Amino acid sequence: MTSSEAPSTVPPEAGTEPAPDLPRPAGDLDRRTRIARAAARHGDAAAPAAPVPPTTHPVPVVDLGEVPPLDDPRARPSWQVFLWWVVQRLVVTNSLQPSSRLRARALRAFGAEIGRDVIIRPRVRVRFPWNLHVGDRCWIGEGVWISNRDLVTLGHDAVLSQETFVTTGSHDRHHMGVVTAPVVIEDGAWVTTRCIVLRGVRVGRSCIVTPNTVVDRDVPAGAVYGTPRPSVIGERFR
Repeated sequence: MTSSEAPSTVPPEAGTEPAPDLPRPAGDLDRRTRIARAAARHGDAAAPAAPVPPTTHPVPVVDLGEVPPLDDPRARPSWQVFLWWVVQRLVVTNSLQPSSRLRARALRAFGAEIGRDVIIRPRVRVRFPWNLHVGDRCWIGEGVWISNRDLVTLGHDAVLSQETFVTTGSHDRHHMGVVTAPVVIEDGAWVTTRCIVLRGVRVGRSCIVTPNTVVDRDVPAGAVYGTPRPSVIGERFR
């Protein structure tokens, strides 16, 4: 049979029936049906989201020139903040500086409370060391960023793994002014890699926060906290 005589193998559009002269092979379901069935087998079939109704009134825009100034009772003189930025770049964040003890000394010199036998890896960033309390034997992994306009407290034997971000601040959604609340990570808690811990939360004693989790509420003691694991929702070549 020549190529001009070969039957067409172009699959029908998803959700439509094939033409009468192109019968569907036995068991050949359209893509949408296959994915829906695979998702149902794995317990991930989700109801379609309800459409968002259109806005019927004018949507305001916050004038960033009118944002109220920050009233920070924990602020330090600008020269001290600048000096800390220089020392942090040279001693704490510097990946060529191998000593964890030297990092701890630098943080203590600027007001941080650092316990005994604390391990602080390279590339760690601490916005304001005078707002940091770290208990004994804590581990702070490489690339951790602690943005602490308010207090951040780590209990003893707590762990912040690589690239985790802890922040005590945000912006009020109505006027965009800065708002803060302290963060507490209790004794023995382990916040694993690339998590985000938001202002005002308490991570409970000896709990585990799984990788890539956003912590926006308190975590109970002893819990394993995180988003559901990914699962199979379809087949690539069928």
